[in-house]
Amino acid sequence: MSDLRDLATQCATGWRTLAHAHARVLGVGVIETCVLAANVEGVRFAEARGFVEFDRYVVDGESDLWLDLRLESAAA
Repeated sequence: MSDLRDLATQCATGWRTLAHAHARVLGVGVIETCVLAANVEGVRFAEARGFVEFDRYVVDGESDLWLDLRLESAAA
């Protein structure tokens, strides 16, 4: 399983598209990512590509809501 984390400095659509394509080439079956819920564009981008939310949380001591998203059968 691959765990790709969207960091604020790496949220460009091109980076995510490249990472997604590379995971497919490698035959990865599941891709997981976390996106800041306030990043509406990032959440829409992931959902448009088939990612589904499976968890949401706030890191201890923080106030930002994060979403964990999963794409099954990425190697299709």
